[in-house]
Amino acid sequence: MSLIACTSNCVYQQDGYCSLERAASRGLPSEQESCVHFVPRRISAANHAISADSGEN
Repeated sequence: MSLIACTSNCVYQQDGYCSLERAASRGLPSEQESCVHFVPRRISAANHAISADSGEN
């Protein structure tokens, strides 16, 4: 496993690193996110309620 630093709001970003196991993802690169494996996280109402209760956003 490689240690690739990542701060994007991506499904593969965990604790500041990319957790993608292999390059098989179909990402959405854009002007804001240059990674070809970038897949944005979805924000659900349940996750928002939990982060609002814990004081995190």
